[in-house]
Amino acid sequence: MTPARPAWAALVGAAGTLLPPWARRLYGLPGLPTTDLAAAVTARALRQALLVVPDRWGRNPAHAQALERVGAA
Repeated sequence: MTPARPAWAALVGAAGTLLPPWARRLYGLPGLPTTDLAAAVTARALRQALLVVPDRWGRNPAHAQALERVGAA
């Protein structure tokens, strides 16, 4: 058991709840009435968590260099 396993499990659970109802039925996942509510809450929480991450951590160095080249042109 690694420390990353619970994080991956949470990510997989969030991905499963974000599927549309027809896809959940296709994969045999439970389609409870609260699933769409859970998906909305999960997506909002994930967005809020990612907004806290500093820009320099989430930016690819190649992307930053490309932006500098475009700005210099």
